[in-house]
Amino acid sequence: MSEHTNEGLQGETVQDQVADAAGDVRKVAALIWDANDNKLVRTKKYNAGKAMIASLAKRKASLRKKDGNGNVVDHFTKDDFDQFMNEVKLELRLTTPLKDPRPDVYVRYYVFIDLAREVAGDKATDLSFFVVVNKLFATMIEFDKAGLTAELRARWAVPFGEAVRGLTGENPMSQRDLEALLQAHKDMLAAEAASRQTPEALAEAEQRKQRREAAKAEAKVRESIAGGIDAALGDNLLNPAEVMQLVEKAAAARKVKLPNVGADPSRLTPDEARAFAAAMNAAKNYVAVR
Repeated sequence: MSEHTNEGLQGETVQDQVADAAGDVRKVAALIWDANDNKLVRTKKYNAGKAMIASLAKRKASLRKKDGNGNVVDHFTKDDFDQFMNEVKLELRLTTPLKDPRPDVYVRYYVFIDLAREVAGDKATDLSFFVVVNKLFATMIEFDKAGLTAELRARWAVPFGEAVRGLTGENPMSQRDLEALLQAHKDMLAAEAASRQTPEALAEAEQRKQRREAAKAEAKVRESIAGGIDAALGDNLLNPAEVMQLVEKAAAARKVKLPNVGADPSRLTPDEARAFAAAMNAAKNYVAVR
C-alpha cells in the first residue's frame, strides 16, 4: 500500500505549490483590475474568468492524490474554490482601489460565454457582462464548483437559445423583452409543478406564501416605525416623553391595553428619580412612594 505524500502528481513540493498558487492569485487579480478599464472591457472580463478557471484547474490537479490501491483521487472541493476566490478578493483589496470585489462573477461570465458560443458563435462575446452575471447565469446555468464544470439547467435549453440569439442579433431584444421571456418560462415551470401537486399541497403552499408576505409586511412596518422614531429623536422633533404620549394616545384610540412598565431604578438619574417621586405624590400614590 503506497503512502500519501504532500506532493502533487507532477512531483512539485509544497513550497513550489504555495509559490505557484500565490503567483496565480496575483495574475488573476491584475487581470480583474485591468478589466475595470473601459477599453475592450468584455474581452478583458472574459479573459479574467478564463485565467481564473485555468488557475483553479491547476490547483485542482495539485490536490489529486493516489490512494492505497494506486487510484487517483480528486480532493478538490467547493471549499477550495471559495478559498481561491477569497485569496483573489484579498489581493484586490490590498493592491487596487476596489472596496468590494466579486471575482466569482468573472468565472460566471466566462462560463456563460463559452456555452453561448454553441448558439451564437463569436457573437456571444457581444453579451452584456452585467446581464449575464446578474440575470442569466443563476437562472440558466448549473455550475459545479468542485468539478469546475457547467451545464444548462434542466428545462432551460430553449429559453437559453432564445435569449442568446435575441441579445446578439442584428436588432437586440430590449431588457423588458428579456425579462418577459424569463418570467414566462418561470411561470410555465411553476404551472407544471403546481399541476402535479395535490389540492392539499397547493393549499399548504399558498398558506406558506401568505405567511411570508405577512411577515415581510410586518417587518416593513416595524422598520418604518423604528426609522421614524429614530429620525424624530435624532432631529429633536420629539422628546421621549412625547413619543410615549403618542403611543398612549394611539393605544387608547385602538382600545389596546399597554403593558405596565415601571421606572428602572438602576438607570434613573437623580433628577429623574425626584421627578418620578413627585409624579407619584401628585397621583396620591403614597403607598408606592413609601
